[in-house]
Amino acid sequence: MAYDFYFPEEYYRCMDCDAQYEDDDEIKEDWKCTKCRGEIIVYTNSKSKDRPYVIIRRFAENVSKQDLVILPTHRDSYSVINNRFENGKHHIALKGHGVIKADDDDWFNCIWGRWSGKQEDLD
Repeated sequence: MAYDFYFPEEYYRCMDCDAQYEDDDEIKEDWKCTKCRGEIIVYTNSKSKDRPYVIIRRFAENVSKQDLVILPTHRDSYSVINNRFENGKHHIALKGHGVIKADDDDWFNCIWGRWSGKQEDLD
């Protein structure tokens, strides 16, 4: 099962150099800035009752205990208890959900915070 998913509206910005990207074509291979190799922050705007998320996309091997991940089928967030590699898969234990198995190229939406959802606040 793939755990990666996109939100209806997303805005991309580098955490380090503040470079902005109109779409993910340049960055989706590794979710790193093409200018400085910093992590990309994704500002979501989902039109739901919840305030939009600020997320960081991490590949399965980089998901760690301090992360809070959102699963595509539930859209709820789960705390990561641990992540271990066994038999060619990453076994990621999520509090209140159980263990999920992910491949190296699966990425996860990890919550970094929330924002207003107003695009003008990004300028």
